[in-house]
Amino acid sequence: MIYYVSDCNRRVKMNEQKFVDYCEFEYYARCREVAEYVADHINEKPVVLIAGPSGSGKTTTAIVIEHFLLDWGFKAHSISLDNYFHDLSEEQREMAKAGLYDLEAPSRIDIDFLNSQLCDILLCKPVHMPRYNFSISRREFSGWVFQREKNEVIIFEGIHALNPEVITINPSCVTNIYVSIRSSFSNGKNQIYSPTIRLSRRMLRDVVQRGLSPENVIYLYDRVNDGEEKYIKPFRERCTHSIDTLIPYGINLYRTLLYDDLQKHRGNEEIDKILELLDDALGINPALIPNNSLMREFIGGSVLKY
Repeated sequence: MIYYVSDCNRRVKMNEQKFVDYCEFEYYARCREVAEYVADHINEKPVVLIAGPSGSGKTTTAIVIEHFLLDWGFKAHSISLDNYFHDLSEEQREMAKAGLYDLEAPSRIDIDFLNSQLCDILLCKPVHMPRYNFSISRREFSGWVFQREKNEVIIFEGIHALNPEVITINPSCVTNIYVSIRSSFSNGKNQIYSPTIRLSRRMLRDVVQRGLSPENVIYLYDRVNDGEEKYIKPFRERCTHSIDTLIPYGINLYRTLLYDDLQKHRGNEEIDKILELLDDALGINPALIPNNSLMREFIGGSVLKY
């Protein structure tokens, strides 16, 4: 589906809050539909796997589906596959900074450890769960012991979740979900698609919140995109469900929060693609974005526990 900047602007002019609320309702409705399927198959499919490229909103989507199930009286728990990354040595960390170590490869995950824990979780055994400390690139154990209850749904999210060489349990007990941006934005002359929109989301987080330069974000994102082509897209056909995570008011939010920073870097091909549409977009007040929105994953202020 194509969302036109002029239509988004018209809805902003009419009523910003209603436009935001409508977009949020539509996204939550897509998640609810999948959650209903999970609830209907809770006995035979206790595992949900959610994969998708960087910037697609996998983590928020996993939490939203979890919350729907909890609200309906089911037991559910979401877990990030990032917690199963291998530790990195100082040498590997330096190589990664130089682009000489592939941080997107499936081998980054401790596959044997992951599947051992997953089998124990399905058997309802107590499991000492890891958390990955990205500041030191190490897996840590802080006393978190998880024991699945009977009929509890376990939601694993991560870029490699649909790779059968990463998660090796019986596929008959799994619901596979692919999360990405499938729609696009257009101003009638130019159009931006999923990779550029997801780049814009990463810029919201990394430029606005972390102080990185747009060029630095693009450099890092180019490497992530290479990993997407090699390691994520080949397995998206395994999904039984897909969720489009484009939020239509996003183009107006990018105008408010990114435009001034991007203006300083005209001449960069990727930045110019974004600016071609932002030049025509009206801004929107970020305070109108609800605190459980997917967009809060990128602009901060979320009440969801990531």
